[in-house]
Amino acid sequence: MEFLEAGKKRLAGDTARSATSDEVKDLRRQASALKEVVAELMLKNRLLKKARSGLGRTAHEMPRHRGRREPSPT
Repeated sequence: MEFLEAGKKRLAGDTARSATSDEVKDLRRQASALKEVVAELMLKNRLLKKARSGLGRTAHEMPRHRGRREPSPT
């Protein structure tokens, strides 16, 4: 019965309670880990976009053409 009453309170929006220090530490650790994952994914996405558009090439890189080969010097 107590379980049902608690569920009714949560549905009504009465969810305020004090978090323990361990819960707060765990949530902060999880938030930090998620921020790192998001940052890594954003960086990878940016690099993929640059590579796809050709903007990621440096000045000394030559574009590769498929199917064409340079004659070998002999």
